[in-house]
Amino acid sequence: MVNAALVDCLAHPLVQIEGMGHRAPEGTDEYYFNVYIAESGNGAPGINQYTGAYYTQDRERWPMIVLREGSLEDPDNMAATAAHEFYHAVQFE
Repeated sequence: MVNAALVDCLAHPLVQIEGMGHRAPEGTDEYYFNVYIAESGNGAPGINQYTGAYYTQDRERWPMIVLREGSLEDPDNMAATAAHEFYHAVQFE
């Protein structure tokens, strides 16, 4: 299931970081950026009870963000959390 508001939240920071001279996260020029809702099934990554979201890389070293489902309930929180985690991917470059 795609959350359109979440997609919009992540598209805007990508435009901003490129405008500031940062490199986009590895592979995002050719592929989608992996974003998971934690523990949503079909092999989605887990999350501990104290974490709202995190950035990491998958086994093949592709960047990914994992969000707790509750972080999607408030649009402002979702936007801030998604942008924050996305910037970690930029910093990792």
